[in-house]
Amino acid sequence: MKKILMGMASIGLLTLSACGGAEEAKESNKQKEEAKVKTEETVPSESTKKESTQQSQTFKVDWKDNSQVTVESANIDIATNLKDGTQLLYEVRNSSNDNDRLDGNFEVQGGVAKTTLDLSNFQSGEITIRIRFYPFQQSEELRKVYGDAGENLTGQKVVMKSVGNIVGEEYKVNK
Repeated sequence: MKKILMGMASIGLLTLSACGGAEEAKESNKQKEEAKVKTEETVPSESTKKESTQQSQTFKVDWKDNSQVTVESANIDIATNLKDGTQLLYEVRNSSNDNDRLDGNFEVQGGVAKTTLDLSNFQSGEITIRIRFYPFQQSEELRKVYGDAGENLTGQKVVMKSVGNIVGEEYKVNK
């Protein structure tokens, strides 16, 4: 009797483990199918691939500074291949007087960025003029070319800063 009960118990256990194995196999197949669907959903389309490639193309910045700075004025004149409409920012500070300051922007048109800054009313001291091109401050269309943080930019004048890649000039004059 013991042998019969042991035999039946063994058969019962084998049957239960076989059923469990079938459930695990079904679950494993279900997971594989879900993974396949997720993979298919995340595979980029041809148009997405094309957009991504266009956005990651490098843009080599040409930047030739022809500016002239005196104690009376700063004639900023930069020849560049940056796209028309690209905004450049200027910041002028006097180290001896916080009231002497100018801030603003000007834009690239036809391969040139020009502006004249009047320094005649500035008091004596060291005057610093900074010209900056920040890709993140450009239009959406231009950010597609340059990259949101300038990641597409290359060239001799491109400098890595905490805000991304920028291009700039700095002039100092003592008045």
